[in-house]
Amino acid sequence: MAWIGLIILVVIIVYGVVRLRALEREIRAEQTANTPTPSTSHDSHNPHDSQKESDESLQIRMLRLVMQKPGILQTEVYEQIPQHERREIQELLRELDQQKLLRREKQGNSYALYPV
Repeated sequence: MAWIGLIILVVIIVYGVVRLRALEREIRAEQTANTPTPSTSHDSHNPHDSQKESDESLQIRMLRLVMQKPGILQTEVYEQIPQHERREIQELLRELDQQKLLRREKQGNSYALYPV
């Protein structure tokens, strides 16, 4: 009988550690996304212009996904747009939420996305 209790205790501890690690990764990702990156170019041509255009078209694509499927999980958006990195998508979705262009609601280990 003591073995069953010990097994249950080990399962609970392992589950707790896994959840804490997932939470830590999420926090680190948000901290990294919120850290501004310094610009190293001082040319008259801004290399970030093409990136900005790319970000804007990606934002439009994500907004369309949310409009077509309200409540879509952020993890599903990653699958729909595999050519972009998760961090890039996370950051842009956070910006869209801050700009009140969509609404993010925590759902498990992801966010459900809704049009505003």
